[in-house]
Order: sequence, then structure tokens, then C-alpha cells
Amino acid sequence: MDVNWDAFKFWLDFTVWIIAMAVAIAAWVRSGSNKNKETINEVQEDIHQLDKRIQAVEALAKAAPTHEDITQLREQTAELGSKLDGMRNTLNLIHQYMLNKKD
Repeated sequence: MDVNWDAFKFWLDFTVWIIAMAVAIAAWVRSGSNKNKETINEVQEDIHQLDKRIQAVEALAKAAPTHEDITQLREQTAELGSKLDGMRNTLNLIHQYMLNKKD
């Protein structure tokens, strides 16, 4: 019985070629999957950073004065202004008295 080695070599080469193509396709798919994982990790890191920033802003917002606090400060400032006006008038009167007393 004669074995056709050329046909055997052809089928062996063909099988090796098919296996090589399958490995190449698998590697290509896997590299795409790795790129997706990297991108997902980057997005998750961005989300984590934004979450930190949001928490910082929320903490500042909780410590910020309310409208009632600002209204109270305005009232106190107005009271202080009126007291200072009264003190200025009193000092002006004292000043005038001292100037008139010298004469």
C-alpha cells in the first residue's frame, strides 16, 4: 500500500494553519477584551474621583450659612451700624463741647 505523503503533508499544513488562525483570532478577541477592561477601569477611577469631589462639595454645602443665618447677620450688622452712628454723634458732641470749653 502506497501512502500519499504529499496529501498527508497538505492536510497537516492545513490543520496547523487552521489552528494558527484560531489562536490569532482568540488573541485578537482577548486583546479587545483587555482594552475594554482597561477602559472600564479608567471610567471607574473617574467615577471614584468625581464621587470624592461631590462628597467634598456636599460637606461644604452642609457647613454653608443658611438664609436665616445671613438674615441674622444683616440684622446684627444694621444694629452695629446704628450703635456706631450713635457713638459718632456722642463723640462729635464731646468734641464740640471740648472745643467750646477752650474759648
